[in-house]
Amino acid sequence: MGAPELKERWYVREEAPTVVNRRRPSDLVKERRASVRLPIELDVDVEGAAHRFRTTTANISAGGMFVATTRDIPVGTNVMLSFTLPNGATHELIGVVQWKCDGDARGFGVSFFCLDPAVKKSLERFCAVREALYSSPTESGEYPTVIP
Repeated sequence: MGAPELKERWYVREEAPTVVNRRRPSDLVKERRASVRLPIELDVDVEGAAHRFRTTTANISAGGMFVATTRDIPVGTNVMLSFTLPNGATHELIGVVQWKCDGDARGFGVSFFCLDPAVKKSLERFCAVREALYSSPTESGEYPTVIP
């Protein structure tokens, strides 16, 4: 074995092909939310012991919402949220900051606390109807119907 062959073997080695995992993060992490979140931007007033400001949501469900903001609200903070849905229903809810996101979509996730059953039903109805608006047709070619 000559020197050129050794040099070539040292520089050229066989590698296993790169495997790219193209699954969404939701496929990798078990979903812990009780209800599906609906992407929607709403104006929301956030009020707590040390802060008061207006911002927007990124999504909402019957159990919580993501509040888009650059403010640093600690996890575990109780907040009062006031917002109006596009159907005209106005809600003032108490929530607890469950997690924060400092990446591209900055903000925090809030779970609603001590929801009145009528308010929960209103949120569930809104999310169900709104989700149906953006649904794809079923295999039979029909769009899902939701009776509010």
